[in-house]
Amino acid sequence: MQKSSITQAKTITAEVVLELSTYHTAKDLRSLQTKLTSTARELHAFSNSVTLLGKIGGKLSFEQRQLLRDAANLIQSVGFNIEHAKEKRQRSETAAKTRQKDRDASAKKLVEYAYPLPTDTLGHKLEIIRLALVLNRAGYFHAFYTPVEFSLRYRNYVTDTPSINGRKSPRRFWEDKIATLRSDLKYGIQEHLALKGEMTVQERFLALQRQVEALYTQVSSDPYEVETLQLWSHALSSIEMLEDEQ
Repeated sequence: MQKSSITQAKTITAEVVLELSTYHTAKDLRSLQTKLTSTARELHAFSNSVTLLGKIGGKLSFEQRQLLRDAANLIQSVGFNIEHAKEKRQRSETAAKTRQKDRDASAKKLVEYAYPLPTDTLGHKLEIIRLALVLNRAGYFHAFYTPVEFSLRYRNYVTDTPSINGRKSPRRFWEDKIATLRSDLKYGIQEHLALKGEMTVQERFLALQRQVEALYTQVSSDPYEVETLQLWSHALSSIEMLEDEQ
């Protein structure tokens, strides 16, 4: 009875392993289980096998070889509970991936519905710039820039003389700029809505909508951001008139 208790890791249950491995994945647990299995195998070989290791171990006393076997059985017991923890963590990770996939799909659907962001007209293009300014203020788009820094960044696009590829017309160059911004905005909104947490995707969406509505007023009345929009309006309309004349 005593020997059985010695070789059984009763205090290292699957639940204990899961608690200790909160920030580790099923892959990490699988790797640890493999190491323990290998260690136990080596100890068994050392205590009783026809290999060179076993022959050397054969020179140990009976009590010493039994100690090696007990250690191997103890390690196997730990590995057994790690295997159970690994399986539970794997099921948990699979379920989490499924939930995240569902959140991603819901977020994408909401973004396509609420933010189609057409680019057909000058007004459409300016609304994309405005939304970028709003979402930056909300902290959901390039939040590492302050509103002033972000606005200045987009001013520089049109106030600095751009290096336009000779194979692109000015209109095409700016259309590509707008298209890239549009894509980045939609992706940024989708990522925000899909973030896991206590709020559902729909709840995050409604909270975002309320914030966007409030910040639209600020952006539309802030002299600096209004001027940023005016600079873009002038640049885009000038390019359109230039090409219409050609």
